[in-house]
Order: sequence, then C-alpha cells, then structure tokens
Amino acid sequence: MKKGTVDMERLLVLGSTRLALEIVKAAKRLGIYTIVTDWNPIEKAPAKRAADKYYNVSINDVEGLLSIIREEKISGIMTGFADSHLKYYCDICHAAGLPCYGTEEQFNIFINKHLYKKLCVEYGVPTIDEYDADKLFDANYVESCIRFPILIKPSDNSGARGISICNNANELHKAYEKAMLFSAEKKVLVERYVRGKEATAFYLINDGQIYFIGLGDRHIEHEQEGCIGLPVAYSFPSVYAESYYNNERIHTEAMFRSIGLKNGILFLQCLIEDGVCHVYDIGFRLTGSLEYYLTQYAAGYNHMDMMIHFAFTGRMWDKGFNTKVLDYRKLNHVYNITLLGKPGRIGAVEGINDVGKIDGIIAAVPALLEGDLIEERYVGTLLQVVLRVFCHAENTKELQEILEKLKKTYSITDINGENMLLPVFDATILDDYS
Repeated sequence: MKKGTVDMERLLVLGSTRLALEIVKAAKRLGIYTIVTDWNPIEKAPAKRAADKYYNVSINDVEGLLSIIREEKISGIMTGFADSHLKYYCDICHAAGLPCYGTEEQFNIFINKHLYKKLCVEYGVPTIDEYDADKLFDANYVESCIRFPILIKPSDNSGARGISICNNANELHKAYEKAMLFSAEKKVLVERYVRGKEATAFYLINDGQIYFIGLGDRHIEHEQEGCIGLPVAYSFPSVYAESYYNNERIHTEAMFRSIGLKNGILFLQCLIEDGVCHVYDIGFRLTGSLEYYLTQYAAGYNHMDMMIHFAFTGRMWDKGFNTKVLDYRKLNHVYNITLLGKPGRIGAVEGINDVGKIDGIIAAVPALLEGDLIEERYVGTLLQVVLRVFCHAENTKELQEILEKLKKTYSITDINGENMLLPVFDATILDDYS
C-alpha cells in the first residue's frame, strides 16, 4: 500500500505494548492518524507514547470503545500479536460495523489448540500425537499409554506461556498446574514431546484466495529448566519448502477453505519428522516475529501494511496488485535473528542505534530497553526476547560475519553491569542443515 491511499483516516489500535508500537509506526508512515487504547498506564505503554492520541479504556469494554469510535470518527480497527485480543477485536468491529478479517468462529478455532488440532486431523494436515488430558492422573493410563518425555501446555495461550516438558510421572502435577494457570478456559493439552527441527509456514488470504508466502526453518536453542527451547533464528527458505509446497500445503489450504477463511494472515509452527511438517501451533494474526520486514525487502510487499489497508477497506490489497510477488520462493537468503536475555533488570543497552548500520542488516527492532525487567517466570517464553534483527546474506560465511559484527556492536547488561545476553545464533550450523 502506498502512502496516502488512506490518508487522513483514523485507526484505533487495540493494545499498547512494544509490539503494538509496530502497528502505530506503520500506520503513521502511511499517513494515518493513530489512537491507541487499553488499560495500561502511559509509562508502561510504548504504543500510547507514539500515537497521536490515546485512551485508558480496556479493550474488553465494548461500550466504552464504541463511544470512542463515534467521538473520534474511527474508520478502521487493528490489533495483532496476541490471541487474547482477537475476541474483543471481533466483537468491537462487528458492533461498530467496521471491517474484521475473521469471524468469531474462525478466531475461536485458531485460539483453541484442541479445536484446530481436530480440524487438522480431519483434513490430513500432519500434527503432533496427543494424550488424554483427563486421564493425566490415572496411574494405570500413565503407565500403560504415556511415553515420556511429554509436553503439557494450556489449550488457549500463546508465546510459549505455561508450557512444560515432563520427563517422568513425578513432574506431571507441577506442569499441569503451570498450564492451568495460563489457561482462561482451564483446559490443557498433552502431547508427545518431539526433539527435532522446526519450521514456520506463512499464508496470506485475500477475498478467499489463499497464498502460501513462505516456509522458514525455525532454529531453537536454550532449553532452560524444563521449559521448551526458544527461537534464535529463522532462515528462509526452509530446506523443506519445496516438499511442503507440494504436499502439506495442499491439505492446509483445503482446511482453510473448509471454514470459509476470506482475509488475513496465518502462521503455522511445525515440528519436522521424517521430512514432514507436523503442525503444533497456529496463529490467525500478525506474529511477533515480524516477518514483514523480510517480505518488504525480498519481495516488495508488507503484510503489516496490508492488514492496515484491510482495516479501512475490507480488502488486503486493491485490484491491480501483482500477486506474483507472493510466490514463496521470493523469500530467499533472508534471516530473522532473535536475541534473548537472561532474567534481571536491564541496566544498560549499548549499540542499538548502530546495529542498523551494519552491512547486510535490513532492520533491528528492540523488544526490551533499559529499565525493563525479565522476570524469572518469563524463562522459556518469548518474553525473553530483547532484540529482533532482520538481515540478508548470500551464504553462511556472510551471515556469520554479520552476526560477529552484531555481537561486537550490541550489548545489554543488568543493573550490576553483568551481561544479560544468551549466546547468539551460530550460523555455521546452516552448512549441514537438512
């Protein structure tokens, strides 16, 4: 979308986190007046501080938000990055008569892991085997049916929150309680734990047409204290991209059509077994890994801008858009590097303004800044992410050189001056990745 196509429009952004700031930045770049709302105070709300105007009205206060929409003459609503916001986004859009990219039923399916796994099975989309959560404390069932290690997680949360690895029956109760703590509907999912390679698939949908836009290898490290490992890099294209396109994609698109998806963006996180992508998580929303920086660089389109365009027009793009740029093969030799931090209060961040000057780096987006706290309970969740770096490199050697420069340029220390960064991704593993 070109700047000025929705000039002078007024966008209501639901949520005020540093990720929501990405929506505000994109909208302002497009010449759109931005208004941010939720219950967060201004000092804890980066998106509010950047917006043209803000309110302290909770996103679940439909009547309060409708009043803002009328008073401010809002013509589009946006949210992203959090499953917990989608129900309220849907309710508010429908109450206000403004475009909403999904229906209540569609959002409910992709928020609830039980529901979308059932749908995957129905349409032949490979997924991870699961156990009966209702029999988790039946000693006979555990002894005869469960093969450890297993993964216990809330059925309705994201961002790796509430997830535990159980290596034996003695660890079940603690893991179950942790998952329940993070589940609004008080249900858990119990799956076979697969240690192996991962990949993430991305789709765009416009007016019912489905476009597979890329598959990236998701590199996982830093398995901490019984928690799952976290992503330290995405590399595009995945070594499994062609196979996925010719096989799993076909079943996945049939599944999407079966529930009438019309618009929006989806990502599917997968574990690889025998060269096949097995889905373990789906998001019907923008993802916090911010791949639109890579699509903008490699293919010339930006799905953040497309979602903003939809908020006003009810279309992801206008007639005349060249959909050939959506070919998954366009995402080539591009990388999303994720830097993770140890628990503690950030005392100093050095070099953030110089990271973007490194040759090969497309963009650098901080998730945490000086004064922010990584709590102990955040270990094993995406709340450990401190910086995302997007880059282009023609080969592994070139990528490793970029990462070495990054390590020399950027640092974070705690209030005692101690290093907080976990080890950065080692690109040399890509030489033998298959």
